[in-house]
Amino acid sequence: MINQGDKIILLDYETINYFKLTLTYVVPFIVSSYTAISIKMKFNIGTKSIVNTKVNCVACNKSTTLLKKDELIPLCDNCGVKTKWRISK
Repeated sequence: MINQGDKIILLDYETINYFKLTLTYVVPFIVSSYTAISIKMKFNIGTKSIVNTKVNCVACNKSTTLLKKDELIPLCDNCGVKTKWRISK
């Protein structure tokens, strides 16, 4: 209704830009899905890991640890409170 509302109300289906109509619904869905997944993939200290994985500390790039699902995410031995974990490659 945002981009093509006037044409839908007037039942002018021949001039509706279906590409724009599709993007109106698809883009917000993709953005919200990406945001939800990226938040879940962050490994914040003191929270529980949602997967079994190996993580590296981004802050010092020296420390690596194996996390099990539902295990509390620890501090890096080198960085302490500045710890930022990411999944190892």
